[in-house]
Amino acid sequence: GLQRTKHPENDMLVTQTIKNLQIVGLEHRFPATLSGGERQRVALGRALVAQPRLLLLDEPFSALDMPTRTALTEEFLQLRTVTDVPMLLVTHDVGEAYALCDELILLDHGRVLQCGAKATVFNRPSSPHAARLVGVQNLLTGSVTAVDAGLAIVETAGMRIATDSTFDIGTTVQVGFRSNAVDAVPKTDGDASLVRSIDRGTQLNGVFLTSDGTRIVATMRDSSEE
Repeated sequence: GLQRTKHPENDMLVTQTIKNLQIVGLEHRFPATLSGGERQRVALGRALVAQPRLLLLDEPFSALDMPTRTALTEEFLQLRTVTDVPMLLVTHDVGEAYALCDELILLDHGRVLQCGAKATVFNRPSSPHAARLVGVQNLLTGSVTAVDAGLAIVETAGMRIATDSTFDIGTTVQVGFRSNAVDAVPKTDGDASLVRSIDRGTQLNGVFLTSDGTRIVATMRDSSEE
C-alpha cells in the first residue's frame, strides 16, 4: 500500500506495523505458505501501513476456524489501542460485532433499522425485526395491566413480566427476551411443555409450548434435565 518511491520513514512504518500485528518472521514468506490467520494479519497490515483515514473490514474472520477467530479478535482489540484509524466492520455475527465495536448499525436489505451505542441497540432494539437481528429469540404480544414505580406489568402467555417502560395500562405491547433470561426447570404441574432441545455444547436450549400455543426458547440448567 505504500508509494513505490522510497521514503525514509517507510522502513520504520513497515517494521512498526509488523510488530503491532504480531507477524514478525513472516516478512520473507510466500502467501501460499501462510495459514489463514497469518494471511488475515498480513492483509490488515497492508491496509494499515498506508495510514488510511478509514479502515473497512468486510467479514474479516468469517473463513477462519474458531481458535483463530478468537485469537484474532483479541489481537484486533489490542490493535485498536495502538491505532487511531476509525474502523467500519461488516459481520453477520452479532456477538463479534458487540465484542469489537463501540457502535452498532443494523441493516436490512440496505436499509438502516437502528443505530447507536452497542449496549443500547443490543438491549433496546427499536423493532421486532431489529430484536431478531440482535439475538432476541422470544417476542411475545401482551397487554399492560399495571404500572408501578416506573415498571409496566405485562400479561402474556400466562406470564406476568415486569419491564421498565412508560406505557399506559391497557396498551398492547411486544415483550422481547433472550433464552438466557429464562431458566427452564422440571415441574409436575407446569404450564409449558418441552417440544425440542438444542444442545449447543456450551449451552442447552429448550423450545417450549405454553398452554395457549406460545413458543418460548429458554436455557435449560443441564443436559440431564428433560
